[in-house]
Order: sequence, then C-alpha cells, then structure tokens
Amino acid sequence: MILIFFILGCIMASFGNVVISRGIKDESIIYPRSYCDNCGKTLKWFNLIPLISYILQFGKCNYCKEKISIKYSIFELVNGIIYMINCQKIDNLLVALIISLEMTLLMVMAIIDIKTLNIYNIQIFILAILANFYSFITEKLNFYKMIFTVILYFTLKIIENKKTIKKLGFGDIYVLLALFIQFNINNFAEFFIILGIISGIIASLLLISKKDIKAKIPFIPIITLSFMSFYFIEKF
Repeated sequence: MILIFFILGCIMASFGNVVISRGIKDESIIYPRSYCDNCGKTLKWFNLIPLISYILQFGKCNYCKEKISIKYSIFELVNGIIYMINCQKIDNLLVALIISLEMTLLMVMAIIDIKTLNIYNIQIFILAILANFYSFITEKLNFYKMIFTVILYFTLKIIENKKTIKKLGFGDIYVLLALFIQFNINNFAEFFIILGIISGIIASLLLISKKDIKAKIPFIPIITLSFMSFYFIEKF
C-alpha cells in the first residue's frame, strides 16, 4: 500500500506541475495536450510517466534534446515521499489520502502564489471540499461551525467587493477559512501557533537580508508549510 501511495503521489505531483505551468500561462489544463516548452511538440504518453520518463530520456526532450528542468521531477519525488509518510503514519487510509491531496493542492497553490501572487477560487473550493470530507469521515463535522464559516465567507466577499479595500489579500483568508472547517478549536489554535512561528522566522530572515518587508509577500507558502508541519508534528 505504501508503494501505491508513492506512485499516486508522483502522479498527483505530475498533474500539479501541469496546473502550475498552465495556470501561470493562463492556459486550460485540458487543452492543448502536454507539449515541450522549447519546441512545442506534443508529448506522447510515455514522455509523461512521472520520474521514469525523466530518467529514461536522460533529462532531455525526445524531440529537440533541450534539457528538461529537474524541478518537475523533484516535486514528483517529494510528493511521492509525502504520500508514503502519510500512508505509514496515519492509520485510516482514506484520511491519509485526503491529507495527502490537501498537501499537494496547497503546494501547487503556494508555487503559483510565489510566481504570480494569484490564488484561484476553484482551488480554494476544492480545498474546502476536501476539508469537509475529512471532517465528515473523522466525525469532526460541526454544523454550527459550517454555518459560521459560510456566513464569514460571504461577509468577507461583501467587504472584498468594496472598492476602498479591494487591495487586501482576501485569498489567504479564504484558504484559512477552508482549513478551519477541518480543525477543531484546539487544533486550529495549534496550527495558528505554528503559523505564527514560521511567519516570525520568515519576517526575521527578511529583516536580516534587508529586504522590504512592506512589499507584497506570498502567504500561501507559509500556510502550506504550517499545515504540513502541524500534521507531521502530530503524527511523529
């Protein structure tokens, strides 16, 4: 089962690479088919096997022989290892799968946020669905918490639409709201402590490096790192 989770993790990361690449280019993830970024040739199915195709092609495109960035394979390998760890440490395989999918989705969102400072509503929506499903199967689903979350969401939407505060980063708040569905109060408090610690460390590093901390900083990577840290600390 651990091997199956590893393979699934690599496959999901491979799809995540497509979502990231197409999202940055503002292209559909369905059409056109996967192609080489250098020569534009449409790739065959055997060119798209996670990790294996990179090794068999010696890290080069089969058509133009241009080097393929190793970052795609690194993401696939790391994601596969994360799925393996979750499979081994979490007793309920369905829970392990949901948490693994959430981690993949958050990492994809984090990379897009770093590159574009954009957060897509569809990804937040999928995250909320996964969080609800997690709460349902772990019997942590709370009707009143869901109602509160929905009311808060639409309240924030109304506030966001006000022209005077349109520049606020509401996407980060919506991601936190989606995760709030999954946590009970104690867990969410622990998550926020980790979030605060990691945010403080990053802010300190920015000060040390003398970078402008007033500049817009992608926050989804910090949320992602905090979410993964919370579960790894809890399970280890």
